[in-house]
Amino acid sequence: MNKVSCCPFLAVVVFLLLTVVACSPARKAIREPLKQQGAAFLYEQLQKNKPSFSTLSTRAALDISSSKTDMSLKVQIRMQKDSLIWMSFSPLLGIEVVRIVLTPDSVKFLDRIHKSYFCGNYSFFQDYYNVGFDYDMIESVLLGVDFRCYDQGEMKAGIDNLLYRLSTANRRKIRRFVRSHSDSERILLQDVWLDPQTFRIRQLKLKEANRDSRRLQADYESFVTLENQDVVPEEVKIQIHADENIELKLKMNKIKINDSLSFPFAVPSSYQAINFH
Repeated sequence: MNKVSCCPFLAVVVFLLLTVVACSPARKAIREPLKQQGAAFLYEQLQKNKPSFSTLSTRAALDISSSKTDMSLKVQIRMQKDSLIWMSFSPLLGIEVVRIVLTPDSVKFLDRIHKSYFCGNYSFFQDYYNVGFDYDMIESVLLGVDFRCYDQGEMKAGIDNLLYRLSTANRRKIRRFVRSHSDSERILLQDVWLDPQTFRIRQLKLKEANRDSRRLQADYESFVTLENQDVVPEEVKIQIHADENIELKLKMNKIKINDSLSFPFAVPSSYQAINFH
């Protein structure tokens, strides 16, 4: 199967995983001026907000907008933190159309409409969408936390519109997490805007140092506190600028943690492998 026959719908849905937008983050009213804080302090507070759950499951409403399509989908998301993300997509009134499984080493999906499948690695995103993303970045964006597998880089702190701003240049993947040549070559430029009371990320802007035209912006509109006191995003808006611009709105509900989960992915014998080259 060539690129043309791999449906635009599937391309949009897979691109969603680069998953978070163009709106400015909501501003809380702060009565007193913010106290200046150093970059090291803000980075330390940011690390404290990483969740402690082992598994997470949720149902979500997803709206996708691009120059080619507008659609609304239902999504089931299951996550084994730091190791696996499973997603199932279906129309608002319909059966599953796409299933995706991500691990630190692999990218797999089933296209139910065209009875086809793909099993590969993260060069898929680079080769087909001209963007460089990995598992750590995708999971971190979904959870609204800092990247686990990247170093601190060069940090600067400031105040912007009643939020703390932490700017980080030249972030590289920590050596023990490097899995490919593109991993070792990737240099990130990142800006995060932190809530001054909770130090949670309200907005994220991300790009690669040598690829300025490829950018991701994530705005976290609301959060929910889970039973173990972890706090995760409930509403997220996403904008991705690459060869095609895509805007996503994800609203999660019925978030559960630490349940025993299954992550089924079986390729029917009648399905054909997708070749993107």
